[in-house]
Amino acid sequence: MQQSLATPTLRPALAAPKPTRPRTLKITRHTEVIVDLADQEADEIHPILLAINAHGVRMLAHSLCANRRGSALLFVADDSPKACFALQHAGWEYRIDSVVFVETDRRPALVAQLGAQLLRHGVGVLYSYMSWTEGENLFAVFKTTDDERALRALAA
Repeated sequence: MQQSLATPTLRPALAAPKPTRPRTLKITRHTEVIVDLADQEADEIHPILLAINAHGVRMLAHSLCANRRGSALLFVADDSPKACFALQHAGWEYRIDSVVFVETDRRPALVAQLGAQLLRHGVGVLYSYMSWTEGENLFAVFKTTDDERALRALAA
């Protein structure tokens, strides 16, 4: 018994979408909260999240990374002073630092473009991370060598 092989139908390639300007693009200086964790604590950040959440604070962007002390939870919240109070109240030690915070449409490629724009303007990026909501918002954090210069470069 012989089977006939159907010839696949060739479809024209889709045109690449034209880049569009984001509907939302807010670039601000923000406070980043850093909670140093011992290696055994890094797997259990749930108590930190509960403490922050219990005080009505929303974490906008976060990252868990290694550092000289073990691990660290880095985050930007919608109310940093309240987040710090929640951490202190729950017995967690923390530090704060200044970062450049970007809120935009859910377009990760745009975050890469902004990072490249910083480098073109001679602003060093020490690290960056991003998070997004279930909706359309994307939040990106850039720890730079010069936040004021970074803000000017991204406004250009």
